[in-house]
Amino acid sequence: MTAFRGFTASLAFSPNSQRIAYTTIDPNDLYDAPTRGGHPVRLTNDGKSDGVAWGAPGNAFFRYSPSGGDIWLTDGRPHDARRLTHGSDAFLHSGTSPYPVAFSANGRELLADGGGIHVSTVWAIDLPSGHVRQLGQLGGYAMPVGLSSNGKTVLAAALPDYMSTYASLVTVPFTGGKPHVIARGLGGAPVSASWNAR
Repeated sequence: MTAFRGFTASLAFSPNSQRIAYTTIDPNDLYDAPTRGGHPVRLTNDGKSDGVAWGAPGNAFFRYSPSGGDIWLTDGRPHDARRLTHGSDAFLHSGTSPYPVAFSANGRELLADGGGIHVSTVWAIDLPSGHVRQLGQLGGYAMPVGLSSNGKTVLAAALPDYMSTYASLVTVPFTGGKPHVIARGLGGAPVSASWNAR
């Protein structure tokens, strides 16, 4: 069994399920460890790394900065990460920070949650360019739940506002467009759901 260091903030399996990436709290750093047990490898040592998603390109994670922060990408080598997005101004304008949620199977699309105070938005990120788009028409408070394996469809929970106790589960094209409601009036938030293997 792998001994996680510190308090674990987020977890993500590698595409082959042989390894697991996780971020810790205080300090906020990213680690990589084998799922069958063994010593973790510390991938960042800046105390500013949080939230992780693992896909074909590697580990995507959020890194804080004085201007807000961006999503970074590492292929698993310690302290060797590159900045993926350059959208700090856009994120700050929306009052959110972009936490990675899920990659498409081919690694060309990344879904991110723009969580902030009293606001949550859904961000679509194209790879390898790192181009960021905010998916609109999802209501006043929207939380991404998952991304289809082909990268074409986003699954999200949409609420009228952050105070609402009822959410709708919706799908929306990754490229943007009108959401399709698949379940309405779900009590409580956040709403949890997942894609099947098809």
